Amino acid sequence: FFLFFTAVLILFAAGNYTFRYIMAQNMTPQSITVTNHSTEDEKDDYVFPEFYRGIYLNIASAMNMDVLKQFVEMAVDSNINTFVLDVQSANYKKSILPNENVQYCIDNGIHPIARIVVFPDGLKDWPVTEQYLNDKLDIAESACMNGFREIQFDYIRFEDSNRNRHLSNQERYRFIEDFIISARERLKDYNVKIAVDVFGRIPLNRD
Repeated sequence: FFLFFTAVLILFAAGNYTFRYIMAQNMTPQSITVTNHSTEDEKDDYVFPEFYRGIYLNIASAMNMDVLKQFVEMAVDSNINTFVLDVQSANYKKSILPNENVQYCIDNGIHPIARIVVFPDGLKDWPVTEQYLNDKLDIAESACMNGFREIQFDYIRFEDSNRNRHLSNQERYRFIEDFIISARERLKDYNVKIAVDVFGRIPLNRD
C-alpha cells in the first residue's frame, strides 16, 4: 500500500426494517423504514458506470430535493452519470440523506456516491479512538441503508506538521489499511464499492 500525491482507490440484502438515527439539524432521535437489498438477483440488477463522469454536491444541495432535481436535469443534458454527495453536515456531524433523494438520482441514471470526510484537518491526535472511527463507519452504514451503492472515504491523511513525526511510514500505511479492512467488513452485507482518497508526498518517502 502506498501513499500518493492525491489518489482515489476503488477497492472493490429484500426486506424492510426500521432504524433510528439523528439528523445533524435536529438532534432528536427519529425512526425511518428503509429497504435492505439482500437477494442476489437485486444485487446483480444494479449497474455501475463503466466510466465515471461526475460532479460533487454539498449536503445543502443534496438534501434539497428541488435543487437536486435541477442538478439532475442539467447532468442528464450534459452526459454526467455520477454525483458525489455529502452525507455529513458542514461541521461533519452525522446527517442522513433521505432514500428518496438517493433513489431519485438512480431513477434518472445518476450513480450516487456517499462522501464521508474522515479527517477534515488531517489526523492530529494519535492514537485515533475507536469511537471516532466507528462514528465514520456508522455514517457509511446509514448511507448504505438509504440506497447508496458506493462509499467514498475522503481526507484520509495525516496532519502536515511535526505532531505525528514519530510515526513511521509503515505505521501510517498499516493504519490506513486497517481502516479500509474495517470498512469492508462493516459494509460487506450491502454489496457496495468502497473508494478511498489518500494524500501523501512521494518525493519525501524513502519506503
